[in-house]
Amino acid sequence: MRRPSSYTHSDKGFTLVELLVVIMVLTILLAVVAPTLYPDGGPKLEGSTSLLVSEISAAQQLALRDKSPTELRLYSFDPPSRQALVSRAYRAYQTFRRNEEGQFVVHSNFTTLEDPIIILSDSQFSSIADLESQEAGDDFPLDTRARYVAFRFNGDGSTNLPKSSSDNWFITLASETSYSAEGSLPPDFITLQIDPVNGRVRTFRPE
Repeated sequence: MRRPSSYTHSDKGFTLVELLVVIMVLTILLAVVAPTLYPDGGPKLEGSTSLLVSEISAAQQLALRDKSPTELRLYSFDPPSRQALVSRAYRAYQTFRRNEEGQFVVHSNFTTLEDPIIILSDSQFSSIADLESQEAGDDFPLDTRARYVAFRFNGDGSTNLPKSSSDNWFITLASETSYSAEGSLPPDFITLQIDPVNGRVRTFRPE
């Protein structure tokens, strides 16, 4: 008679608890490794760009729906909680709509770009910085001084951006930590091209 073996083999695979432990370990490892894989903000750059493109599109759709101008403001300020690595960079935006009295009032939430992402204020890369800037009013939500540039969507979807020989305006986003000096682009960036006639936005990124 054969003795029953004390070793038993299971075909059940991993238990739910074991799978959860593996997932938790992988999540911790990813959190540790991600800053090394994306030192210049990788996913944050993509996410911030996507949100800004959505804001621009929503501002245009609002103007078309109401047949009334909307205004998108880009705010330039230094962070109130830390020293700025790049001064005068654009770090937030907000959409305004025109009311019945002809005044522009807040329409969307005040949105800050995810740190360390900024909009470059060098007009070589963000021609939008060539627009006349204005002092932010007392309703600015952060405890710091700020200025802003703005452009509008008309009721037909076009913009009030001047039509120049280049026919397009640019907004370039990058990581503040990788932007070393004016006049040179960081290794990773995303540029938005805005057509002043139809308001269409195109996205460009280095390969």
